[in-house]
Amino acid sequence: MSCVRRTTRVLCACICPSATASLLVLALLLAACGHAPPTAPGAINFEYDINWDGIDDRRILFKTDADGDFDLYVADGYSDELRHVTDDPYYNKYADPSPDGTRVVYSSNRDGGDFDLFIINLDGTGLRQLTANDIEDYSPTWSPNGLHVAYEANDNFGALFQIFVIDVDGANKRQITSDLYHNYAPDWSPDGRSVTVFSNLGRNFDIFTLVLASGERRLVANDDAYAHFSDFSPDGSVIAYQSNPRRDWDLYSVDSVGNAEPRQLTFSSADDMEPDWSSDGHELLFTSNRSGDFDIYLMAANGDDIRRLISTHGRDTQPVWIAGRP
Repeated sequence: MSCVRRTTRVLCACICPSATASLLVLALLLAACGHAPPTAPGAINFEYDINWDGIDDRRILFKTDADGDFDLYVADGYSDELRHVTDDPYYNKYADPSPDGTRVVYSSNRDGGDFDLFIINLDGTGLRQLTANDIEDYSPTWSPNGLHVAYEANDNFGALFQIFVIDVDGANKRQITSDLYHNYAPDWSPDGRSVTVFSNLGRNFDIFTLVLASGERRLVANDDAYAHFSDFSPDGSVIAYQSNPRRDWDLYSVDSVGNAEPRQLTFSSADDMEPDWSSDGHELLFTSNRSGDFDIYLMAANGDDIRRLISTHGRDTQPVWIAGRP
């Protein structure tokens, strides 16, 4: 028996024995008539807890391995449904929804041993490959106008990761950084002129803004630790990121021009990671293992009112808000 548990708006959708028997009879009848039995493509086959009131009328894209491999899912607060975006045996990760909320760009090893970039409609249709090579392409992010994708790749075969930009049709690939340091995880600024990256240009990994036209860098977060995975606020004034000065990961925010000291937002002894701003700039999604395994959480932008939104028996990570209505 599979049972979907929902929190706050309590609903338990279970397949009871009598229903199972009825479905079996129907399947046998259809088979006898020469028809395949009905199926539910992309049906969720694992238990999950979702706080739909916390999501409200919004949508969240995330990945989990609750069904045995990492796939991408949408928690849809408009319909209170959890749905597949990908449902395959490959490793799918680092997903980012398009600005209009209709498509997803992500990294996957479905083309062989290395990771390439793919674009897929949010309903799981229309899959197409964006990059095709023998190197690793990770961490894609859409430009605000929806025309380009920035990402990281080790274009010199493993020595260093650099930042690239490519048009969404796969044309006009260009390299933005070319130096003797690693450059990871770009996040596009709201005005489309720059991206944030974390780089080991200094002794540790720090957060920089990188002007795309010129390649100019500005250091915005340097805390003598390892700062990772940054995200611009909707108005571009603040950058949220994760860092580990106490060995475990916590979340921080900093002025995007680097004129102020970073502010610590979480103080858990667990790992709080991968922040993503809400569209109004009032909240942050993030990943944490503070409950024992990795789940999806939400908090106010100042670090208050932390609550769990999504939990499965798998590792639930890399949450991102999806813009617009379905």
